Amino acid sequence: MIKLGVLDFGRRGDLNSLEIIEQIITYASQAEEFGFNRFWLGEHHLPIPNVSYTNPEIIISLVAGMTESILVGSAGSLISMHSPYTVATNFRLLNNIYYKRIELGLAKGAPESVKVMELTNDKLLTIPQNEIFEEKLNAILGLFNNDEYNLKENKLVIPPYGGVNPEIWYLSSDFKYLDLAIAKNLNYCVSTFHGAGKKLSATKDKLNDFKTVFSEKNGREVKIVLSIAFCTDNSQALQDQNPSESFNILNITIENLSHIIEEYHDEYGVDEFVLYDTSATNETKILNLKKLNTIFYSDEK
Repeated sequence: MIKLGVLDFGRRGDLNSLEIIEQIITYASQAEEFGFNRFWLGEHHLPIPNVSYTNPEIIISLVAGMTESILVGSAGSLISMHSPYTVATNFRLLNNIYYKRIELGLAKGAPESVKVMELTNDKLLTIPQNEIFEEKLNAILGLFNNDEYNLKENKLVIPPYGGVNPEIWYLSSDFKYLDLAIAKNLNYCVSTFHGAGKKLSATKDKLNDFKTVFSEKNGREVKIVLSIAFCTDNSQALQDQNPSESFNILNITIENLSHIIEEYHDEYGVDEFVLYDTSATNETKILNLKKLNTIFYSDEK
């Protein structure tokens, strides 16, 4: 069975920040009502007056508190900017308050603003992002997975001690890092809209081999998600994105989007999708949720 989730970057045209946050919560509640299984929030540090948030974990806590069962997470947290201690404490606590509903997506990106980099991690100005990302990733996993050692040797606790860690996702624009996911026990999400026109470097057989090796190494089934960006109202709300990035936004009907999802499902054997609807208004976004519900979750299907 195909499962659908939602990605939100916190943009709603000319609304102000608090109005946008209110609409995000409404959108998430409607996604849950229409059977979507997860709701992810991107982290962006945009130099625009109505940027709605820069710290997704705060919005995650609001969305989780206003919903009952939908998984809520970041897609992703720009961990190269942040203290591993802060990331680990925030996401483990949230995942135990909202029991097993919180997900942590790890992204390699950094803000455009030199000032933001100076204020968060000035190493970003001189050291390659990949190196910083790897260092932060290892530190976060070390904090999540070594409670007894950290208490005894480092005199630190990630509350609640012995608690359940969030599901952790490696976010990428391709399948080039499957070995890293195996080594670090990470779920894997590929964005099909980063880099226009590219062909994903995977086959169903390759991903099946990955799933087998992952299970043998980590003792659990890996989760794989494909993320698709689309628009149905010719009002793509992407003027806020990093201009150095190339996005492949499908201007498409919901019916044709459903065919593309089915094609990806058949080609790669992937059952889970997270959809980024760039339509400018909450009304259009919610209408699209309803249409997707009818196609994928109706009693007649």
